[in-house]
Amino acid sequence: TLSIVGALILGQAAVQAGFISNSMIIIVAVTAIASFAIPYYNMSIVARLFRYLILMAGAYIGLFGILIVSMIILFHLCSLRSFSEPYFAPFAPFRFKSQRDNILVLPPGGISNPVKEQSKGE
Repeated sequence: TLSIVGALILGQAAVQAGFISNSMIIIVAVTAIASFAIPYYNMSIVARLFRYLILMAGAYIGLFGILIVSMIILFHLCSLRSFSEPYFAPFAPFRFKSQRDNILVLPPGGISNPVKEQSKGE
């Protein structure tokens, strides 16, 4: 708790001195809290790297920089493939039949199985 109080005091002093804005304090606090939700150490290193990239873009360009870097990261993740499947499947290559069960959970009789439906056509 001592580090949280110290961060609050330093953050308030930086805002009063005009070095950073209140929104930057909120963004840094939310990303720091969200970093505790990552279960694996290797993934947390990558998340920390992305956090610093987004933080620097926000410091230099503002909200526009945050949006640009976030879009670049999202485009990169959409281009990745894992086990010959798109990384964001079924969301990134949008397939309507695959989306039915992602948004609304249907009873067992109404659930579609797009993998079996696709294999029948081939």
